[in-house]
Amino acid sequence: MQQDQNSLDAPLLPIAKGQEGGPPGFLQLHRKAVLRTVVLFGILCGAAVLAALLPVSKYLPCPYCTISSYIGWTYFLMWSASFYPQLIINWRRKSVAGVSFDFLAFNVAGFACYSVFNLALKFSPVVQKEYHQRFGPVAPVELNDVFFGLHALVLSLLLAGQCLFYKRAPQQRLSSPTVLALGLAAAAAGGFAAILFLQAEGDAPFTWLDLCYMCSFVKMGVTLVKYIPQVHLNNARQSTEGWSIDNVLLDLGGGLLSTAQLLVTCQVLHDYSPVLGNPIKFGLGLTSVGFDIVFILQHYVWYRHLSPTAAAAVVQQRGEAAVVPAGVGAAADAPAVVGRSNGPVQLS
Repeated sequence: MQQDQNSLDAPLLPIAKGQEGGPPGFLQLHRKAVLRTVVLFGILCGAAVLAALLPVSKYLPCPYCTISSYIGWTYFLMWSASFYPQLIINWRRKSVAGVSFDFLAFNVAGFACYSVFNLALKFSPVVQKEYHQRFGPVAPVELNDVFFGLHALVLSLLLAGQCLFYKRAPQQRLSSPTVLALGLAAAAAGGFAAILFLQAEGDAPFTWLDLCYMCSFVKMGVTLVKYIPQVHLNNARQSTEGWSIDNVLLDLGGGLLSTAQLLVTCQVLHDYSPVLGNPIKFGLGLTSVGFDIVFILQHYVWYRHLSPTAAAAVVQQRGEAAVVPAGVGAAADAPAVVGRSNGPVQLS
């Protein structure tokens, strides 16, 4: 039985014959711990560099402006890095098995809306004026918010693109409710924008800020539901195989820091209107943290080992669907996949 040398979880030394299906050895765990430590150290150093080189918030006094900037760039790097483990797993396996297409579709739509909201509040004088008239002078969008939204949109499109070229199970497709929900959201946003273009200036029941908030509410709604298909998929398979736990751990750190940056700003200014002015940032952080805890429990507690029934189902699915070509990723070693859900295709 040949160990997959292309897996990021491959141990530093060959595994003894007959032990491929057992728990990861000390060297394998040590290698993963080192990789995670290096990534975390790189994120912290990168955030320090970005905070030192890029403009800080003009609304906060020193040193709080620097602290807020450092927290913001750290969350930006953590949340941005959280996309890469899944991209790498899919690329190494040449398969998107274990990934919910509904989740990916919601991600693309959500981050498109989030980018529109951030870009408008950060750079549009018209939207900024409307915001100041409604909430006050403190625009709740930082530069790191803008960069994160755009970067996340690009990587979400790349993840969706992998679904077009890599192996997948026959049942992996967009569900009808997802297509309907995203279609209705796009139609509503397009209709709202058309009304804004056609309405007479000075006699407008709606503003461009309202459209921005509509986009933010779409993103918030997407975030509330996008994780559910992946939670359901993991539960149905009784496995987290193919779903990167490193994605979850980085997402958890980013969610905590994103919320912390907003609360630091509110506390320093003794003004909590930024929470009302940017409810999407506050809501995204809390929602991400909640679902990340569920994923962590699924991976490390509930589905750490496959039940015999679930194992047989995985074998049948792989045999019928040819999810991964022979010799690529976990499919090259079926017993290792069946033996434990966090098999050699996982980054964790």
